[in-house]
Amino acid sequence: PCQVFATVSRLGGSFGLDAVAGDPLQGALAGLVKTLTHEWPDARLVALDLSEAATGADIDAAIFTLADTEIGLMPQPIALRTVAAARGNAGRTPLDEGDLVVVSGGARGVTAAVAIELCRRYRPTLLLLGRSPLVDEPAWAAGVTDSALKAAYLSHCKSVGDRPKPRDLDAACRSVSSAREVRQTLDAIHATGATASYRAVDVRDATQVSEAIQAEVALHGPVRGVVHGAGVLADKLLVDKSPEAFDAVYSTKVDGLSALLAAVDTAKLKVFTVFSSVAGRFGNQGQCDYAMANEALTHVTLKLAHQGVLARAFDWGPWDGGMVTPALRRQFEAQGHTVIPLDLGAAFFCDELEDGDAIEVVVEGPRPDAGSLERTFTVANDNYLADHTISNRPVMPVAVVLEWIAQTAVEIYPALRACAVRDLAVMKGITLGPAGASVTLRWQPSATREGSAALLFEILGDA
Repeated sequence: PCQVFATVSRLGGSFGLDAVAGDPLQGALAGLVKTLTHEWPDARLVALDLSEAATGADIDAAIFTLADTEIGLMPQPIALRTVAAARGNAGRTPLDEGDLVVVSGGARGVTAAVAIELCRRYRPTLLLLGRSPLVDEPAWAAGVTDSALKAAYLSHCKSVGDRPKPRDLDAACRSVSSAREVRQTLDAIHATGATASYRAVDVRDATQVSEAIQAEVALHGPVRGVVHGAGVLADKLLVDKSPEAFDAVYSTKVDGLSALLAAVDTAKLKVFTVFSSVAGRFGNQGQCDYAMANEALTHVTLKLAHQGVLARAFDWGPWDGGMVTPALRRQFEAQGHTVIPLDLGAAFFCDELEDGDAIEVVVEGPRPDAGSLERTFTVANDNYLADHTISNRPVMPVAVVLEWIAQTAVEIYPALRACAVRDLAVMKGITLGPAGASVTLRWQPSATREGSAALLFEILGDA
């Protein structure tokens, strides 16, 4: 098995956060590494980003002496952290009425919800690009609910002496339900007073995308906004993933983005947004292609932001809908990513365009009032524990526990700040054995003091 795996990008040493030097698609490499942390837990995995000043000695030191997964070398090492961000209350109006906005993957599911909210707030002119042909509804499906489509199609086939294969049955019903979703989205957009049209294209095909966009530009003027929400999934571990499956996932996002950018004048863009994922920011088992594609999109977004465009990469957690299956939803929730309701997610998207300051934004659903987290502390990963021992055994410092509690409290209530810790009691110390110590942090709402929110925390070692 692989014991050390490293990737190297040259985006300036800060992963493009300061300025993107070089091809931003190199950012995809970090997505691979972060996914492998879930698939190869025993390997040393690191994504390095180098400045011109970084040396071979700097690289060796980063790989073998630092514990972080994403390390930039400027040449001094830096590590990336996700932090809570407050909005700047800038009160921007990102789009004007009638502005042409191109939305890929925007006629169905999650992206459609965002497109409808855009229209409620700003009334732009939308061009929706999707895979599903907008077919006329066949007679056998007229008046039939989506849940009854299969039975209706089988009845129709029987009446004409046909015996469809399972894949033909699925394709026929999916064609009808997809077209219905597209029409429902268009109807919802028109109900806001905005204008929208739909074109069925392969977003990876630059010619198809260009033709669709230029036809709208001739009618409505230059493209002022882009929302790239198209995406597909084909989850499998890296060792089991075929090149064809990888390409289908990666190219939909990355080649699709390239086709969109080739068809618009970026100098005239007011807004540029991509639908990335927490899979890109944190990695996720079975999703190396998806994580890599989303990281590539994020770094293109960073580059455009540095050029003065209002650009945002939304690292969405699981939505209550869209491509997230129940199994994938459970997988994300196990990592602490809560589900995003459609209405709240769509509203957050627009709120962030109006008032947000961060370019890459991690988005999760409302955090529960009560819950728990588990973490395993080891001397190898938490080097400070080697210096905090009693009778030659590492012991968990109370200060570390307090820091964990404070960080968790802020994540639960991101609009507030932690101002006090009261009634702290240590009933028993937590010592580390050879395999470390597994620790559970639990919390529940507590009585408030002077009108502020309060949480009761309990931390438990593994007996």
